[in-house]
Amino acid sequence: EDLEGHASAIFKGKRIPVYFPTHFQPELHMIMLPGSVDAQTKLLLIKSFGHFWYDLDACANKIRHALENLVTQRNGVGSNLHQKIDSLSKKLDSQIVDTMLALKHIGNDGSHLGREFTKDEILDAYALLEDLLNLLFPDTTEQDRRAQLVKTIIAKKGVKKL
Repeated sequence: EDLEGHASAIFKGKRIPVYFPTHFQPELHMIMLPGSVDAQTKLLLIKSFGHFWYDLDACANKIRHALENLVTQRNGVGSNLHQKIDSLSKKLDSQIVDTMLALKHIGNDGSHLGREFTKDEILDAYALLEDLLNLLFPDTTEQDRRAQLVKTIIAKKGVKKL
């Protein structure tokens, strides 16, 4: 860093400024969102994507808000998010519940002062979130297409007759 607090590099003997993006419009999606995700969860996640470039705590907090929305949609009950997630253990797979609890802890860290996230930690959170969304909102479009292709090939007795 130079004296003004801006990053710089030396190129051909001259100091030149180095810039880093802090905002993208529209937001760059850090993970794929299944098409069947509800609008509110999608909105919260898109907001988190926007925060990724300049405020990782806020990013983690928006991930938590999206998680709260998902838990509420599944009728989680209790006085706090942890209890609501635990209440879902009777109707959801343990992998889903455990992933929700892990994301809750990450979101809590983003909601309280004193925790500095790294981009790698948030990217790990997004990977967990992507796994969770794929479990909750399975997209069978490609499997359905291939199943139809199998039926067509069998009915036409070959590929060349398609």
